[in-house]
Amino acid sequence: MNEIDRANKDLEFNGVMSELKDERIRLKSKSIAIQEDTIRILRNTIAIQNRTIWIQTSALIIITIINLVRLFF
Repeated sequence: MNEIDRANKDLEFNGVMSELKDERIRLKSKSIAIQEDTIRILRNTIAIQNRTIWIQTSALIIITIINLVRLFF
């Protein structure tokens, strides 16, 4: 009876390990998806920051030109 119990426990253990491996694979897939989403969000954030810098620089140039014109005229 001991050998049958051991075989049953081994079978149960292997089943649990298989479920854990499947769960680990599923979690890794979710983690990769989250990382890809994070990268996409960061790229969008960088694009927005670049646009903001361009707008601020343009505004600064325009204000500088206006001030130079007022200074000389």
